[in-house]
Amino acid sequence: MQKRIQQILSTTVIAFGLAGPVLSQPVTAGTAGSGHTEPAQTYSDTQLKNFISASRKIVAISQEYAPKIESSANDSERERMFREADQKMVTAVRQEGLSVDEFNAINHQIPHDPRLEERVSKLLQ
Repeated sequence: MQKRIQQILSTTVIAFGLAGPVLSQPVTAGTAGSGHTEPAQTYSDTQLKNFISASRKIVAISQEYAPKIESSANDSERERMFREADQKMVTAVRQEGLSVDEFNAINHQIPHDPRLEERVSKLLQ
């Protein structure tokens, strides 16, 4: 559960150059920086637009929940907030027509594929 949030946020924040108040969790093994390269995927403009839309929603959710999680009185409350944020993020991704795995794959590939990064940047304008 927290791993999904970490995967989604760690690379979304990087991809969009957002260094603001986002859930600052370390990247876990198997995410960006894992050292092994995967074959580059080709994504349609529609997929990338859906990715951008989902990313914006995820950033908004993370900005909403970061202070709540940080100010939680105890571990069980913090865990409940993580689960709630995670569910909202998963729902946001699915509402944009992507699976969490597809979203994470695009997100992971952006910093490693200059052409993909350029396409996403153009679609952001």
